Amino acid sequence: MKAPVKVIDLETWNRRDHYRWYRAYASPHLALTAEVEFTGLVRGCKAAGRSLFADVMHALATAANEVAPLRQRIRVVDGAEQIVEHPVVHPGFTVGLSGERFGFAMTPLVAERAAFSAAVREVSAVAQAHDGLTPFDGQRDDLLYFSCLPWVRFTHVEHSLRGGDDCTPRIAWGRLAERAGRWTAPVNVLGHHALVDGAHLGRFFQRLEALAAG
Repeated sequence: MKAPVKVIDLETWNRRDHYRWYRAYASPHLALTAEVEFTGLVRGCKAAGRSLFADVMHALATAANEVAPLRQRIRVVDGAEQIVEHPVVHPGFTVGLSGERFGFAMTPLVAERAAFSAAVREVSAVAQAHDGLTPFDGQRDDLLYFSCLPWVRFTHVEHSLRGGDDCTPRIAWGRLAERAGRWTAPVNVLGHHALVDGAHLGRFFQRLEALAAG
């Protein structure tokens, strides 16, 4: 049975002032990019014969789920706002299509990497066969949005957003490169500042570094 969402009481919430402050901003999002070492993850992935794309996304999604504000969402219904916290949020990600296009796919986050990798491969094949764009927006808010840019080691990513109510975190990673036996890649994460602060993004990167170490 799916666990229910937690509804946050805005009147007793310890960050209600921060929430109200940033809700008034026209551009209320916060993003951070850092270089992350993936040496242990790369070695384990190659030894097991799994998809590196899926293993990296699994580490990113697991780290994000361990930071509660990245599981929180703003819901606006008939002008009334509600803050909910999901027990778990799942990866929604881009899949390459012909003609330099992309489609969307999603799969539940599970703890076992091999099962997750197999699920990513399956839903990616479905998205490629569909050969079109089916957005997630407006359908569900228990997702994280992932993009991989394997062509470049970026220093920043500017994400497309629908406006101040768009609170789904975006996570992107760039080209993995090896130097002196160490594998690293840039990682960018964006959250809504009414829910997420720098300390939360810092904790995300700390957990990611620990997961990517092995």
